[in-house]
Amino acid sequence: MSIFKKKKLEPPKRVCLRLREIRKKKGVSLEQLSKRTKISKDFLQALEECRFQDLPMAEVYQKNFVKSYAEALSIDPDQFLQQYMSEEADKNKKMVH
Repeated sequence: MSIFKKKKLEPPKRVCLRLREIRKKKGVSLEQLSKRTKISKDFLQALEECRFQDLPMAEVYQKNFVKSYAEALSIDPDQFLQQYMSEEADKNKKMVH
């Protein structure tokens, strides 16, 4: 008999969903964020909806969007960049196999 219980772990929310939640909690509109970051509202919306395919394809642009988004909300971008890189690396591995 085991004293340990299995706990079902929920996967973490995707980086795009976490960023949108923080923006909404801070009461910042997409228009305001667009002005702060100098990134078009359409690109910001695509980022929030996890539609990375609708952003410029170069990884450097996508990473910069995530970083600028976080900095515009006065949050440390490092954890978001790491999660983005991890999610995209996993997605790319699945596409190759």
